[in-house]
Amino acid sequence: MYDEYSTPGNTSLIILTFLPIILYYPLLEYFLNGRTLGKALLKIRVTNMEGKPASLTEIVLRWLLRMIDIKIGFIILIFSALVETVTTSSDFLTSMGVFMSLPLPIVGVISILVTPNNQRLGDFAAGTIVVHDKSRVSLNETLLKSKIEDYQPVFKQVLKLRDKDIYIIKNIVEQANKGNHKQVVPLAEKAKKILDVETEMLPLVFLKTLLNDYNHLAQEKDFGG
Repeated sequence: MYDEYSTPGNTSLIILTFLPIILYYPLLEYFLNGRTLGKALLKIRVTNMEGKPASLTEIVLRWLLRMIDIKIGFIILIFSALVETVTTSSDFLTSMGVFMSLPLPIVGVISILVTPNNQRLGDFAAGTIVVHDKSRVSLNETLLKSKIEDYQPVFKQVLKLRDKDIYIIKNIVEQANKGNHKQVVPLAEKAKKILDVETEMLPLVFLKTLLNDYNHLAQEKDFGG
């Protein structure tokens, strides 16, 4: 029964049928700057942790782990085929089509719930994150809050910091708010050195002030305020 479905022609047809489906995510995310058709409709995209376009390596890694994150049922199906619980090729192809189209995001949901930046396993391993898309997406925009018109920045030199630096500060502040203060003092001292400032502020207050200053000044720069 199996042999009649195993001709070279059928094998080629199977490959041509499923290859576009399998490569849909990495190809579109790479060539469309982190977006698939679905992501474009939802106005989200994949970036690296610095807010820049994800590299091909990062996209491929998150895609490889997509099977574990979202298609765990497909992996179970493959395992079943290997131990010969699927008896015919036609049964296997039918089952494969069903499981490829049926998301079972058990691992992905758990990973999103437990990781600091709400990443699925593939994003966590690849160092990528899904962010809201705008006409121009940058890390600056994803970090900014509503502009407070009467806010007076304390450390105007904060704009010397890179996107990566601000993202790190944001993460450390979020961790401190959850009770983990381990990195607060070293990061505050490093920021003071980079910005060449002296202050009597408590380290955590200093870092929060930098974020507020950056928020205000970056928006003011973007909108010509």
